[in-house]
Amino acid sequence: MQRLFSLIGILLSTHMVCIAQTATTWEHALEQGQALKKIKIVHEHLQALPDIFNQFPNLEEVDFSNNRIRNLPPSFYTCKKLKVINFFNNQLSVINDSIAAFQDLEYISLNANELVQVSAALFSLPKLMEIHLRHNQINHLSNYVKTITALKKIDISFNKIDSLPASIYNEKKLSYLDAYNNELTFISSAIKNLSSLKFLFLGRNHLKYIPEELAFCSLLQELDLVYCGVINLPQSLSNLPKLELVYIDNRTIPFYSNLRMRYRQNIHVIPNGQYPYRFSQ
Repeated sequence: MQRLFSLIGILLSTHMVCIAQTATTWEHALEQGQALKKIKIVHEHLQALPDIFNQFPNLEEVDFSNNRIRNLPPSFYTCKKLKVINFFNNQLSVINDSIAAFQDLEYISLNANELVQVSAALFSLPKLMEIHLRHNQINHLSNYVKTITALKKIDISFNKIDSLPASIYNEKKLSYLDAYNNELTFISSAIKNLSSLKFLFLGRNHLKYIPEELAFCSLLQELDLVYCGVINLPQSLSNLPKLELVYIDNRTIPFYSNLRMRYRQNIHVIPNGQYPYRFSQ
């Protein structure tokens, strides 16, 4: 019986420690100090963050979604151990080069902000696997240099981006690229280097053509080209062995189905004004 009570005591202590590592108010955060692992303050109409993040050196995750934050305080960049950053639905306009401080960052969501500029340093973070920049006002992404690539998912949809950085075509682990509803006019033939690509969304752009080299992306499963600007799709796409879903509009001339893949490949014509339901989302 004594052993049972001891075990219960250990479990309760562990549970309390886990709770103590997460703060939902600034008061709780300051109480925990160096022990703090996560801050989650959402739907609180925050317009600014206090400049106190240097007191949380072991912070690994922040969630400030659904607030009104416009700027990040200098001390925020002292949290070198951050792995997850969520600023969904705020009012940030710039992500500057200070983002390079987060060398352990794995996930970042800046969806639904007012971003017009994003530092190339964001894409250069060595452990970053997911970047979410959906629904902003970004018109250009600068080229970037990386020695270690980890990116698996990039969502830059619903912006005003004019071109993809050349470096993006070197992302060997990238499986998901959503550039839907932008101002793209060109996709490089270097897209063939994206050997892990499974989901590619290029609808609502101004592309002149889809490069034949896309057929080298042998793992591609889902492709959205609705009102992407292209009329004729390359015939080489019919040879993709795993391609299951292709979304086009009624102006598009599709590729001829490969007899070997005709039962797998499904081409869906999406009416104007409608958006395809993506099974990957």
